[in-house]
Amino acid sequence: MWLALTEQGFEMSNKVTLSLIVVTYNSQDTIKECLGALIRQCTSADEILVYDNGSVDNTAKILEDYASKVSLYLAPNNSGFSYACNWCTKKVSQTSHLAFINPDVVVGIDLVHRARGAFDDRSVSLVGFFCKGKNGLQDKNFRRYPSILSGLLTIIDNVILRFNIKCNSSFNLKKHYLDGSCMFVDRSMFVRANYFQDFFLYGEDVILCDFLKQKGIKAIYYSDVSYLHLRGASSSSIPGERSWSMLPNMTYSELFYLCRRSLLSRGAYLILKFIELLSLVMVSTLFWRKNKIKREFYRKRLLLFIQYSLAFLIQGKGFTKPEFHVGPEKLNGEI
Repeated sequence: MWLALTEQGFEMSNKVTLSLIVVTYNSQDTIKECLGALIRQCTSADEILVYDNGSVDNTAKILEDYASKVSLYLAPNNSGFSYACNWCTKKVSQTSHLAFINPDVVVGIDLVHRARGAFDDRSVSLVGFFCKGKNGLQDKNFRRYPSILSGLLTIIDNVILRFNIKCNSSFNLKKHYLDGSCMFVDRSMFVRANYFQDFFLYGEDVILCDFLKQKGIKAIYYSDVSYLHLRGASSSSIPGERSWSMLPNMTYSELFYLCRRSLLSRGAYLILKFIELLSLVMVSTLFWRKNKIKREFYRKRLLLFIQYSLAFLIQGKGFTKPEFHVGPEKLNGEI
């Protein structure tokens, strides 16, 4: 049930109204900073919605202290990020724009205001911001869409970023998808996209951005306003470090995105991706002998890729693994 509403029955107007959605799961270490930064920047017409996915730590208890300032839903089970975002979106039918904010994100000064101002231009449907990691350095939050050559191009992009090579590497929706950790989007366009894909975790941002790209919408990315992202705070015991427990979801979501390509394209992708992953395994073995975690990551990634490859190649658009999706009975039963 809803424990509290920040703003009830606000009047519809031509002004931009924001519903900021935060989905939590075992987020006790970061949620206070996350909500504190959002609350300080929201207006009376905005609403913060927090959906807790059945946390087993102290997250729910912490959230109850914010019940007078946010709209809070405590779910009994973990239904995944996409389901929670879609559930919240249907609860705020009057709002004009949405923001999806991870619980391990701390928005910088003026970020919400800048997003609101960007949407004053009615042609703008997507807004993103510069991302920093816990070390204060850039944590690139846009990536190339999965494709036959995306692996090679991503390596080149990472080299450019690593050595600060001067190059036009700004966000471009035609080439990049925006990380869903801090994303502002026009609600009507999000609904037209049929909400987030029903993944349990990872990959929903790729498919949404691909839809927006196909619609030719205008996207804005601000490099002079940033947010802090402590990646993996809900899935890792150490905030700021990724957890590789969701590696199967990450591997599957990329293949799912590409499964509607032609047989020839799927085959070419598999060959080039296999070469890329095998090379990374060899490089990690030779040069990162002391970094057991990184070596194990690349090895597991290669094994998962091989495990899913045959079904991906043969089944094409029929390629699906139910364990990575929220079932239709769940989606239809509660939303």
